[in-house]
Amino acid sequence: MLKYTILMIKNLFVQQSLILQHYFYNLNQLLNKLKFYITGSFLLNYISIFVHSKNTWLKEALENRSYLTYNV
Repeated sequence: MLKYTILMIKNLFVQQSLILQHYFYNLNQLLNKLKFYITGSFLLNYISIFVHSKNTWLKEALENRSYLTYNV
């Protein structure tokens, strides 16, 4: 009976550790996705600012064509 009880307690600890391991694995995956999305959003924000600045420069250059001829 004592052997059976010890075996049950051991199995319980193994099950709990597997559940915790699964939980922390899922948490790690979630944090990795969150890190990817945050990095991606910063990168997209930087690209949109860069493109907007280039579009502004192009619009100003097209409005003032002499600026284009001097710089080409």
